[in-house]
Amino acid sequence: MGGLASIALIGCRERPRLGALCGSAGVVGIFVGAMWIDDGMAFPGALALWPVAATTLVLVGGALAPNAVTTRGLRLKLLVAIGLISYGWYLWHWPLLTLARIHLLGELDQLGAIAICLLALLIAALSYRYVEKPFRQPADIRPTLQRGAMAGIAVALMATSAGAWAKWWWPQSESNSSLRAALIGTQKVVVPCGQERPYKALNDRTLCTFGDAEAAIVLWGDSHAAHFLPALQHVHSKSIRVRYMPACPPIPDYLPSLVGIDPQMGCEHFNRDVLDEIRATRPATVVLSARWRAYISNAAARDAASKGLQYLSQELAKVGVQVLVMLPPPEVPHSAPACLARRDIVDCSVESAIAMLQREAAVALLRESFAGAELIDPFPTLCPGQSCSPILDGVALYTDAHHLSVAGSQRIGGLIADALR
Repeated sequence: MGGLASIALIGCRERPRLGALCGSAGVVGIFVGAMWIDDGMAFPGALALWPVAATTLVLVGGALAPNAVTTRGLRLKLLVAIGLISYGWYLWHWPLLTLARIHLLGELDQLGAIAICLLALLIAALSYRYVEKPFRQPADIRPTLQRGAMAGIAVALMATSAGAWAKWWWPQSESNSSLRAALIGTQKVVVPCGQERPYKALNDRTLCTFGDAEAAIVLWGDSHAAHFLPALQHVHSKSIRVRYMPACPPIPDYLPSLVGIDPQMGCEHFNRDVLDEIRATRPATVVLSARWRAYISNAAARDAASKGLQYLSQELAKVGVQVLVMLPPPEVPHSAPACLARRDIVDCSVESAIAMLQREAAVALLRESFAGAELIDPFPTLCPGQSCSPILDGVALYTDAHHLSVAGSQRIGGLIADALR
């Protein structure tokens, strides 16, 4: 848009009033956009037109009114100097922020982000002085090319050395051998019948039934239901049907939009159809599971969940099926594989008391709603001590911060087997 505006303004005479108005409106628009657009909005997208249009107005204002207040302000030496290195600043800041977030496992606070951006500004100034400017004004380009080649070789050597260390030395270190074995053995639970969003109709039964055509057990919930499939298969020889939709708890008429999840996903229609299918097929057992704590983070959501769960308990009792409710397993503070690759196992663990407190409200709600059902608690099995670790007895329990691995899921199979007898 800036280029088109520049072409359109070729040969235009100065128009101080219009230019001053455009420049002022553009500066205000940039400021408003910076304050108004946040990470909860779809950006980039149509919203990107706002800052682009505001910047175009500033350019138009400068061309039509070079002596206007906004134009003179933008000619200040400090702003001009920042403008000269601004593109380099833009190019440097994002990879630095990304690397910092990877290293810190996402724990980059506002102060840290500001520090990274200031570092990017310094690097941008150096790259402008020693890379960009010599190419733009080459008295003799040979020294510039030599310095560039040396810098490239140095970076390549550092990257090669880091890769060699990660591939050969780190795995061979005696202190890391058991950790490496656990990480290599980590297998993510993959269930091929996750319901696509937005919801239209239930997936074909044959796709979601593991075993005979008529399932004896229905596993129902969000992705935290799916990760219990290996536990069921480990101890149960009969057929199992999985009905799960990511970010959709098995709570009739519950709207995930109450906790900021896409209101168009159709969760309430999915749950209604699953309940109707259970009424029609009458399986022996229904297993309910979800990341329950995620759906009761405010009063309105908790009230809706309570009403929906009590209704579900009553409806399943009418059908006459056995109901098993999976209480929440402990959650670790970071994605387990990423954390274990970067930090000591202690930093990747959580105190048992803290993990118990995190799920307290969800457990209370489930006990209140399913007074006559069998509640299965994986917490003592996965966290037998005072600290909940992502690795137990040499086995990696998690594939991220809260989803169980195949081995982690199978570890609680005995609890489910006891409940099914």
